[in-house]
Amino acid sequence: MKLLSVHVAKAGGSTTLKLLEGHYGDALLRDYADEPANPTSQRNMDPATYFARGERFPPGVECIHGHFNPGKYADGNHALVTALRHPVDNIISIFSFWKSLDIPRGQSALFDYFRDHSLSVTQTARLPNLRHLFTFGYFGGVDMGSFEIIGSHENRASYIKRLSDLIGTPLDATAHENKTPESDDRQILNNDTNIRRAL
Repeated sequence: MKLLSVHVAKAGGSTTLKLLEGHYGDALLRDYADEPANPTSQRNMDPATYFARGERFPPGVECIHGHFNPGKYADGNHALVTALRHPVDNIISIFSFWKSLDIPRGQSALFDYFRDHSLSVTQTARLPNLRHLFTFGYFGGVDMGSFEIIGSHENRASYIKRLSDLIGTPLDATAHENKTPESDDRQILNNDTNIRRAL
């Protein structure tokens, strides 16, 4: 069965990628060219062209995993899966992950803006590309009923078990890749009821 796997940022997608690579090997294609949060991606600059592309699985590819809106792919002959995370926890994780990054300028316009303006977590959450990350970026125009599995980062083991059953191979439900580093600041954000309410 062909698999289209949407990697929502900071919702366990790096773990899913590693597990799927172990199963599909060279038959897996990483698609990170049209990051929905990137303001300069075709998804955001020219959505009509993005959705008109009607891309299909290349020959020999059985699984595509990455940051994309699934409307990019026209061939409906695949199972569609993703894992989500509570939006408040998701933005706190993105914010905390970005605070830990030290990458050269020019790799991400959104991250450059975040860093240049020393944004707080609530300011970060107001950026349109993050505020509407699920409803527009990754899933705008997509019938969520078309997904075979919509998992939960909060219950990753259950998602990985369902994914394992779907593709017919055992997957390690204890795996955890690219985990946002723990920090006192992140713990404070997670426990601050006023910030969580504002988010």
